[in-house]
Amino acid sequence: MKQTEHTQNSIGLVLIAGLAGALTALLISPRSGKQNRAEVAQRFNNVAETATKQIEAARANVNQKVATAKDMKDRIGSAISTPDQTSQADNKNLDKTDAKLRTEAADKPYFNNWNRED
Repeated sequence: MKQTEHTQNSIGLVLIAGLAGALTALLISPRSGKQNRAEVAQRFNNVAETATKQIEAARANVNQKVATAKDMKDRIGSAISTPDQTSQADNKNLDKTDAKLRTEAADKPYFNNWNRED
């Protein structure tokens, strides 16, 4: 299950549980109708406030992740499209070192016989 589906299901369950609890409280409450209405209104406000806070937190989290993803996309895109000068210089240095080692190895007889079986 995807995270967004899980979050939607969780919010739905919280709302349903809140309504069921409020209905149960109304049916078995020994208080007057006016008191019950006031309590239902208070509980509804609490549930609405909690849901609003959770939605705002989720929205902030999503916005942060989107910004991070965009930043990563930009960084990866620039790294792929334009290799930095350091890596180009490193490649040139490796080529020079490789050529130098090959020249030195050619001058030394024990390197020339390295793979030879006697």
